[in-house]
Amino acid sequence: MRYPDEHGPRRSPGGSCCGAPNVGDRVYRGVLTTLALSLPLLLLALVSELAVNAWPAIHRFGVQFVWTSVWDPVAGRVRRGADDPSARSLPRSSRCSWRCRCRSGVAIYLTEFAPKWLRQPVSFLVELLAAIPSVVYGLWGIFVLIPFLRTYVVPPLRATLAGRRF
Repeated sequence: MRYPDEHGPRRSPGGSCCGAPNVGDRVYRGVLTTLALSLPLLLLALVSELAVNAWPAIHRFGVQFVWTSVWDPVAGRVRRGADDPSARSLPRSSRCSWRCRCRSGVAIYLTEFAPKWLRQPVSFLVELLAAIPSVVYGLWGIFVLIPFLRTYVVPPLRATLAGRRF
């Protein structure tokens, strides 16, 4: 039997000529399988470590520590629950997840759906916004937006809504 290029059978980039995986592929697959199967064990170890280290607080304050916040220094009851920090961190995390969704949506729109004439200017604006740090946005708000609002927006609102109770 003769081969078209006279150099023997064509081989796939990662395997042998007969389709059997080579030793490196088998080792790589075994390592990845072992790591993937160890992830539930790692999660179990994390939860157990958290429970062991949190047991003194659970024993002293009870499980309701997670969702209560009592602050009564007059009666001598000064017990701070985890409610306050979690009440502050949940809105932050939801805002962060919202930002991530918006960023992903813009990226997918620009790469997959936007017409070619729109891709370049919009991607330039997105990169420009990403390059400017938030401190600059804050300074712009202090020096440009607040004077504008004080001069043109607040006086008509004050005149319209003065004396009204909501």
